[in-house]
Amino acid sequence: MLAPAIAATYGYTTAFAVSAALLGVGVIPAAVLLPGRYRLEEFRNAAAPALVPAPAPQPDKHAIPVAPVGCSPVITHVSGPAATPAR
Repeated sequence: MLAPAIAATYGYTTAFAVSAALLGVGVIPAAVLLPGRYRLEEFRNAAAPALVPAPAPQPDKHAIPVAPVGCSPVITHVSGPAATPAR
């Protein structure tokens, strides 16, 4: 009657120990491979001028008013036989 509770406690304790060990093993490569705060700041300061080139001067732009295709203000009325649709 007490055996399942003891087994569950042992299983949870073992699972926690294994996950803590994996976390500890993962911290070591992360600490070695990832740059520190100061080193990261050096990278940012060194690369900042090279990443942002000076913008080239742009000529003045003039807007051209364009109406949507279906809303043309010019309406051409066609009369005669060409106005009737072909069947």
